[in-house]
Amino acid sequence: TVQIGLTLRRVLGLDTDSGLLTLHTWINMEWRDERLFYGDRGVRRIELEVRYLWMPDIYLISGVKADEMPLPLTTEASIHSDGTVRYVVPWTFTVPCGKRRDAGWDCQVVFQSWNKPADEIALSPLEQFLDAEEYNSDMKWTVRSVSADRLITNVRDEPDKSRLIFTLVVVKNV
Repeated sequence: TVQIGLTLRRVLGLDTDSGLLTLHTWINMEWRDERLFYGDRGVRRIELEVRYLWMPDIYLISGVKADEMPLPLTTEASIHSDGTVRYVVPWTFTVPCGKRRDAGWDCQVVFQSWNKPADEIALSPLEQFLDAEEYNSDMKWTVRSVSADRLITNVRDEPDKSRLIFTLVVVKNV
């Protein structure tokens, strides 16, 4: 299982004509690799270059516009004694939003493995419900709530894939 967390650093804007939200985020990924277990030897964590690690092929599939894919923009990951790998990546991207009846916007940030089926890479959120207060750095827009859901795709003639969907509810400040 690959756990993914979405930490919003800044809302860069929401274009109400096109319904596109641009965000600057940190993508936090964690997974366990039993080959990296080193037990309790007085060292709680080590840093290792990602070129020496297995990395999940996770992509933003809901993005309309994005900087380079986040793997591997940073060069090191943290390896914990139990074999847990933690990799944090800064990323700016734009996703489509749909207008809500209450004058807000529903914006979905969707991650999925590119090649691996759900039985090889299962995605789950690091935190089921993220604190929207963390996200309120834009003066024009406020992220009222954030939720995360898991989904297994079922497309004919393709293996089922694990999908992780973060839904942000964005409202204009008055």
